[in-house]
Amino acid sequence: MAPDDAPSGDTGGAAPSPWRSPRFRWFATGNTVNNVGEGIYDIALPLLVYGETGSIVVMGVVAALTPGTLLLGPVLGALADKGGAGRLVVSGLIVQLAAAVILSIMVALDQLSLGPFLALAVVLQLAGAVYRVGWMTGVPEMFPESPVRARGTLSSLFIATTIVGPVFVAVLLPLVGYAGLLWINCLTFVAPLLVHAFGIRPTRRPWQAGTRRIVSNGLRVGFATLRDDARLRKLTLLMLPFDFVESAAVPALALYHLRDTLDVSASRVATLFAVMNVAALVGSLAVSERRVFDPVRVVGVITVASAFALVGASVPVVAVAVAALTILMLLGGAAGSAQSMMVVHFVPQEVFGRASGVLRMVHGVPAVLGPLAVAAMVPVLGTTSVFAILALIAVASAAAVVFARPSNKNLSQEREATSHEVDRT
Repeated sequence: MAPDDAPSGDTGGAAPSPWRSPRFRWFATGNTVNNVGEGIYDIALPLLVYGETGSIVVMGVVAALTPGTLLLGPVLGALADKGGAGRLVVSGLIVQLAAAVILSIMVALDQLSLGPFLALAVVLQLAGAVYRVGWMTGVPEMFPESPVRARGTLSSLFIATTIVGPVFVAVLLPLVGYAGLLWINCLTFVAPLLVHAFGIRPTRRPWQAGTRRIVSNGLRVGFATLRDDARLRKLTLLMLPFDFVESAAVPALALYHLRDTLDVSASRVATLFAVMNVAALVGSLAVSERRVFDPVRVVGVITVASAFALVGASVPVVAVAVAALTILMLLGGAAGSAQSMMVVHFVPQEVFGRASGVLRMVHGVPAVLGPLAVAAMVPVLGTTSVFAILALIAVASAAAVVFARPSNKNLSQEREATSHEVDRT
């Protein structure tokens, strides 16, 4: 393993910019085009669900599907380590494309029923998870000269596309309807397939021995890595309450709050989400583009500030709620970059797929519970009360961070004590 890949890129932001590499520029282009489609889908779908059902319960279930795929992290991560991340990319994209085409046809023919719709939504999210794990796991291998910055930059590009997606929805929804937006999403799957066809892709290699025990081995190695690296373990635990409140608040609760409680039109909601996603991009760039990555400080700021943002989101005034949700989106963007960079920063390459898979599962549990909790609470309490409850959870989490947040000095000492054990695992 090259020195730059050691646990991994401990120099973090001091590595050269990934934009210097033509391979990275092409890969980022294909990835970004696909993410634009995802941005359209992520706003159009809940608006479509609200228009068809008006139910926060269905919206909550649909919102839980995306983080729900994180629970498969150990399986997909172990598969990436065993057979190479390249095996996952094309298979995930092709299945996504097929499911997206069927869904678009159903909407165009006005034959959308709840059962088939949910089944296709599940297939789309599962296949999307396969694709994402494939390219995410392959980043350190594809761009070894700056793996941490490459991962952080791709995370920021993803958040940039969450701005473009809602803008497309706001502008095109009155012109082409939901069916037209879904067809545009289908077209965006072609770009990463072309990049892959031209040879810019993660490694595909023969299956390693022991495939039958792939899941148990992946769980064992992943949890061992998390257990033995005190830095990663402590920072991950401190982020879990934010995973819960942020996934509960955005997008299902925020969208339902704006559409139902505050009576904002669908096109205006899409525009507001585009504005809020600008803040998410700013938060992501504030973390990913710094030359020195300081995960301790980032986690502290995110956790404490989220409590104030959720208090503001509970106010039933459009301007106040949007401002508060914008701050929460900024924190979510920073958290996304921080989490993705911490994995590359701390985890050795030889166990990267399995360890990152376990971490995806760990973060996925509160991220799934958030939308489901919203679906259960809103019909009884209303949106403003649910925001207030989430704010109380965030306040408790912020207090825990203030009293338990590890210092950089302590984490540096613990790193020396645990790094050899991680390598042996």
